[in-house]
Amino acid sequence: MLMAKDEDGNIFTDDDIFANVFSIMLAGKDAVALTLSWTINLITENPEVQESIQQEVDTVLENKQLEYSDLAKLKYIEVVLQESMRLKAIALMISVQANNEVEVMNLSFPKDTIFLMLSRADSYKDEYFSNASEFNPQRWLDQSANTEQQHCPMRSLPYGGGARFCSGSVLSMMEMKAVIAMICKKYILKKDPSATAVHEEYAFLMQPSGFKISIEKR
Repeated sequence: MLMAKDEDGNIFTDDDIFANVFSIMLAGKDAVALTLSWTINLITENPEVQESIQQEVDTVLENKQLEYSDLAKLKYIEVVLQESMRLKAIALMISVQANNEVEVMNLSFPKDTIFLMLSRADSYKDEYFSNASEFNPQRWLDQSANTEQQHCPMRSLPYGGGARFCSGSVLSMMEMKAVIAMICKKYILKKDPSATAVHEEYAFLMQPSGFKISIEKR
């Protein structure tokens, strides 16, 4: 951001940089927390996924503390988060603005028209993701090897796209990978025996209602 320039060669002002960093650090706080909640809920429902996470963490970290350089090695945790965001995208709608006059399904819209797009509609379609309703992180690792399975990553856009792509996407992924790794390194996550079904509750962002787990030391 400090080095970036616009089309005319102008650099960002201090106010521009402050506003973007402020948004990344504070506006994304709830988004990260809710995505982690949904991910942990899915992990407790799929013990084999948790076991794979723990195997990766044990291999990468061994007996040392997590360091920045370790994050890039946590490939499986990253696809677990990608799959969680595919199924449980917390921002259900994305606002986009037409840069030019555009035609959609034989309807013409003038420049600057605002559209509200459902962000996860295609994520649940089998034509884009095989067995789309299933939580299967492995699909993100097998996408190039298995040509028989449907996998269209561009149909899952939890961070939006285009000029309005989330500026905090890289930071949030690092934060979430670190949290999942540190938790699973020391603990086993399970559904609490008294827990009821978890429901989606939309209040600006989609959050899990009835989310309750128990934690055991490994």
